[in-house]
Amino acid sequence: MKNQTAVEWLEMEIVKIENCYPIPHKIYELCEDAKAIEKEQIITAYLDGADACDLEVKGDRILLIKPDTNLSGQEYFLENF
Repeated sequence: MKNQTAVEWLEMEIVKIENCYPIPHKIYELCEDAKAIEKEQIITAYLDGADACDLEVKGDRILLIKPDTNLSGQEYFLENF
């Protein structure tokens, strides 16, 4: 099961409110911008966490003990969010 990010949760709450109040389209544009920023933060945190655990980081890929578990930051994000 994929995780829901904080920005995705906020966007869903805005959609619920929209039934009662008009929401400017700009709010949805800002949500998309925030999701892109949040994605980069999650990828960076994943790579920083591996570095802190003394795992080998090559570019945006973490090398683990099992070769089939080596994920790039992008792959980690797509599998989990």
